Amino acid sequence: VRGIVTSFPGQIESSITFIQDESAGAKIFSGSLEGQGLQIGDQIEIGGVVEEFSNDFNFESAVLRSVVANVGELSPQVTTTAAIAASGSDYTDPLQGALIKVEAAQLVEAFTASGNEQNSTIDDGSGGTTIRVDDGVAPRGDLDTLLTAGLCYDIVGFGANFNGAGQIFPRSLADIVEVPCA
Repeated sequence: VRGIVTSFPGQIESSITFIQDESAGAKIFSGSLEGQGLQIGDQIEIGGVVEEFSNDFNFESAVLRSVVANVGELSPQVTTTAAIAASGSDYTDPLQGALIKVEAAQLVEAFTASGNEQNSTIDDGSGGTTIRVDDGVAPRGDLDTLLTAGLCYDIVGFGANFNGAGQIFPRSLADIVEVPCA
């Protein structure tokens, strides 16, 4: 598989990398790409094992076959929170694994920490979905001071799901920008 790196190894979580081409985005769930110097905008080719975990499509046991540095960053596709929620039931949905953006989405509730994740609900007025902020993005317990329930944010991240529930995964805190609520 060949694609542009949209999240470098370890940016979101130690074993997660995202790539995208003109047809779709995909998550690589493999620590084997860490330490390879990959950056957002590089084009890579990998071999790997196709897996599905809790209805989420992944490439695992990735082997890096080639790198073309600095091909160019991809722009996120603007979508709605309702579309993200609806995409969760089908891991082949075009939003799954793709770099996406929601605009003026209100953080509906405070974050709850469990395991290695932090989840909350966001809604841009079209219907709610889950925002998941992993450890590589922000430390557990800090999200309630970094992001405030009731405020609105433009959020760039990746379409994903867990057990069929659509989610957005931001790459970094810089991908979450406070904006006026519409």
